[in-house]
Amino acid sequence: MRWHAISCEEQVFRGTDQRNLKPLEAYFNRVARPALEKHGAVLAELLRNWPAIAGPVAEFTRPEALKRPRRVDAGATLKLRVQPGRALELQHMTDALIARINGYFGHLAVERVTFVQAPVTSQPDRETQEPLPPPDRETQDRLLNRTGRVHDDSLRESLRRLAEGMARKKALKSRKRT
Repeated sequence: MRWHAISCEEQVFRGTDQRNLKPLEAYFNRVARPALEKHGAVLAELLRNWPAIAGPVAEFTRPEALKRPRRVDAGATLKLRVQPGRALELQHMTDALIARINGYFGHLAVERVTFVQAPVTSQPDRETQEPLPPPDRETQDRLLNRTGRVHDDSLRESLRRLAEGMARKKALKSRKRT
């Protein structure tokens, strides 16, 4: 028997047709994308509807991050920001909180919860934000002139509102700078 060294590539490709090989990325994206999208959607939904999902706990907590598990069938780890002094209380309520979260989503979305003690600042509601100033008369005339050439009424109105909103934001930014 004669021994000789062969490379790893030769061992892998021996007996296979190299034309049929595909990059691993082609398979990875197809398998991983649904899991990654699912957890991204879970975090977005948690942030958007946290008061409805968490109930009274939402007053002193806020979701910070969602760490995906290595296994696809496992739930993620939710990192919660907790008002200082309330973490011990929340630790006793963890199982109930996980049940509420998973009940909201209808599947095992969160398996563990970790806490970070830090001040919880509430996000400003749209109603409590400073209203945008109306555009000046010259800007309104310019917008009507530009959108007047659009024949579809609903499209023209939508474009006018969009442009007016952009003009309001621009005016608000320039007012804050001065």
